[in-house]
Amino acid sequence: MGIEEAFTKLAGLCANEVVHSGIPCCGMAGDRGMRYEELTAASLQHLNLPAGCKDGYSTSRTCEMSLSNHSGINFRGLVYLIDEAARPKQQQQHKAASEAGPLLGLMWFDPASTENPMNLRHDAQQGDRLERHGWLAHDGKTYGRQLIEDGEVHMNITMVKVPGASGAGYGGDWVVRVEARAKAPPEDMRVVPLEDIPVEQLSLIVYIADGRLGGAKMEAVPGGHKKRLKEGLVMASGTDDHIGDWALHLRPGPGGSAAAQARAAAARTAYTALPIQQEAHLVGIKDLARNLLMEGTKRVGYKRVKMHSVLQDDPGLTLAQISFEVGAEASTTVDIAFLSNPKGKGAEQRLAAITGPALTKLIQRRENAFNRRFDKVFRPKPVGDHPAAWVEVVSRAALSNLIGSMGYFVGESLVRLPPGVAPAPDRVKASAFDQGSGTWVTPNWRAALYTATPSRSFFPRGFLWDEGFHQLLVQKWDPRISRDALAHWLDLMNSEGWIPREQILGEEARARVPAEFVVQHPDHANPPSLMLPLALMARAAAAGAASGAAEGAGEGAGDAAGSAKAAAETEAARQWLERAWPRLEVWYSWFNRTQAGQLPGSYRWHGRDASTDLELNPKTLTSGLDDYPRASHPTDDERHVDLLCWMALASRTMAEVGAAAGAPPARVRAHAAAAEALGSLEHLKQLHWDEGRGMRNTEHDPPYWRGQIWININYLALRALHHYSTTPGPHADKAADAYRRLRTALLGNLLGQYYSTSYLWEQYDDVTGDGISSHPFTGWTALLTLAAAEVY
Repeated sequence: MGIEEAFTKLAGLCANEVVHSGIPCCGMAGDRGMRYEELTAASLQHLNLPAGCKDGYSTSRTCEMSLSNHSGINFRGLVYLIDEAARPKQQQQHKAASEAGPLLGLMWFDPASTENPMNLRHDAQQGDRLERHGWLAHDGKTYGRQLIEDGEVHMNITMVKVPGASGAGYGGDWVVRVEARAKAPPEDMRVVPLEDIPVEQLSLIVYIADGRLGGAKMEAVPGGHKKRLKEGLVMASGTDDHIGDWALHLRPGPGGSAAAQARAAAARTAYTALPIQQEAHLVGIKDLARNLLMEGTKRVGYKRVKMHSVLQDDPGLTLAQISFEVGAEASTTVDIAFLSNPKGKGAEQRLAAITGPALTKLIQRRENAFNRRFDKVFRPKPVGDHPAAWVEVVSRAALSNLIGSMGYFVGESLVRLPPGVAPAPDRVKASAFDQGSGTWVTPNWRAALYTATPSRSFFPRGFLWDEGFHQLLVQKWDPRISRDALAHWLDLMNSEGWIPREQILGEEARARVPAEFVVQHPDHANPPSLMLPLALMARAAAAGAASGAAEGAGEGAGDAAGSAKAAAETEAARQWLERAWPRLEVWYSWFNRTQAGQLPGSYRWHGRDASTDLELNPKTLTSGLDDYPRASHPTDDERHVDLLCWMALASRTMAEVGAAAGAPPARVRAHAAAAEALGSLEHLKQLHWDEGRGMRNTEHDPPYWRGQIWININYLALRALHHYSTTPGPHADKAADAYRRLRTALLGNLLGQYYSTSYLWEQYDDVTGDGISSHPFTGWTALLTLAAAEVY
């Protein structure tokens, strides 16, 4: 194309070293390489990148996909390199997601407990048996507040980010406030004043780690070791490639009383600073902290559990233990403030603005802003006899836990290659040959994923079919966050159009997954539920365009600023869909190619184990419905009605997305025709209905999806009933009655269970209505927020 010299020169201005791949063509040939893998495999067989190369850049999106797939590193457009290199260190905006940034965490325990220090809490797992923990408010960007009730101590933990403060470094400043108080009896059961309730003991362990695992600079307690918190101290400082200089401050908060404030200032402190070289060290940081506490306990005894103090030079990890008393009459408060550019202009003023009394006022402003926006976006409606205020409280908590549990995961999926296919030469050492199946298991390319999680403490990873339901709610709250997450998922697609159904990226995720579920299979699908939010995005873009045209023609007035914002959002959604369209086409084609049944227009989930003798009805994990009844003996002749329905939905969505994205009209018509054919009642009856037979579950199979109440399925039922109740027809009244009864029963049970247990659950017992299995589970269970607001 004649741009190689300019491309190289521009890259050289942005990077320390630029190396040519030596490959004249990646073999994609437009999109042919997506259908014929041999083209790219042959073209890239001699690709040999130098050791230590971490990033790749190209001028073509399809080339980026092919090169990423075969090289093991992430190839992107050159604009990403230019953006990173050209962004000034003082730019005021959010910190870019980066696996190399500083990582901050918090642990706590009761230093007076006889279990000490074995009752150390960190990631709030179910085994901790906390009475309550979860976000009560979270806007996804700059504010969040969570409540933790652990035995005799209750803690409010609030996060505030200030990305635009004058003089701040890249990413801005942020603070975490911990407010702790002793548990008090209900007011009608108190026999003594709050001031006379005995104080409790609490130890916090704050840690900050180098995400680069040895590549950044950090200094522990640069201002000198202090045995008391007093007016505050600098716990650690350092330099990061993205953020620049930073410092982490610990300060006593204002507290709710003079006594509480004195307790915070009198807090005892201890410090440890150690080097780290592996991600596993961070995953096992709770065990490390416990060992340090045990070592310190041997020296001072159980009456005052103190972390063993080690301050090594050039640490990658710094921990600070803060021990203090908490009373019932008022909260004892500690502020943990991260200051970017701590030596820059106005640093002291910036620190004062995010700590102490100023932070108290800032928190109140952010809380009020969150509540106002929530009421504007959702407006929950009454549910049976439940007070409207309670419906709103639970709805806010559901949204906040979902969006507050979103994470940025980086790592490599393990993939089982098809029989006869060997890993790329540079991947052989990292791969393993499975003698039993005669196939190779190899790591996929290193990838990043910004995603919601079903339960951050129990399932700290992304699930493909869960994410479609997650994004229905996230998209309603903040379309930009949703587009970011959806784009990350589409970036995980390989050149053939396959997206692994479970994203087990990094040590944290892999440590929580049973071995049999770790390896992903490139012919195994998962419901294309991402089509649900994509369809809503396409409809919103189309409606926004129509609304803008009407206003331009004088048919609507409205606020000028609001109209401009809406027009910008419409255009952003349209451009996103336009960029996503080629990958959606490949994904849709992959489903039709790999999951098609034997009969035309039929579909079959792959992945059932026909050889197992452990199950009467082998599970279909790929369907997402696990033990939904299928044929007892899996064969290629199976026809799965749920996958047919998903493909009808996918076809209709592709037509809507294509129309909104300006795709070729012929492609839009083809998808619309497929949707009509697959969704017709006649086609459904032809493949899946038998007048003379029925289907019955076996009595002794333990129920999972077949018995329990799952909120995502109920939400889809509500969505359909709401549609038919508002669509003129002979069954509108019956649909309206069924909708009303289902919504009242479903939400009434969720609200009641949250009131009695303080949690939302993965599933609910179909007889008692009790929450069971994982909790807090605010993945698709958070759809109660949409159902309460009747947003479908």
